[in-house]
Amino acid sequence: MARKTVRVKIPRGNADDMIDLIKHVLKHDKDLGKNSLLDKVDVTALTALLKAAEPEREKAKELEAAAQGFNQSAKNHLGINRDQSINTPNTGLYHITQVRDTLLKKLKGVEEKLGEYGFNVAIGSAKGRSKKTK
Repeated sequence: MARKTVRVKIPRGNADDMIDLIKHVLKHDKDLGKNSLLDKVDVTALTALLKAAEPEREKAKELEAAAQGFNQSAKNHLGINRDQSINTPNTGLYHITQVRDTLLKKLKGVEEKLGEYGFNVAIGSAKGRSKKTK
């Protein structure tokens, strides 16, 4: 005979989903009244935790919107927005590309020294082109 397995998922990765689940549990508990199967200690604790978490989550949503604006501004300065390239003047990407190119010219033959400046340098070899045989 096959063994029965039961898996009940709890939304651990999303605060809004967890708040919704707690609200649903508390509402169902209240609807059942005396017929509820839940321990009143758990219900009291969940109610208190919900009252603490909900306003903090709302504040986090407000701050997240402001943070996205700051992140967008920072990306714009760095030159890493979708509409920017190494040719977008006065950005971090533009200038760091110039620095890289300058260092490559000055360190020709010892390119691994760019690593001392913080660049990730990978040096390898490639097989030369060969003619196709018919």
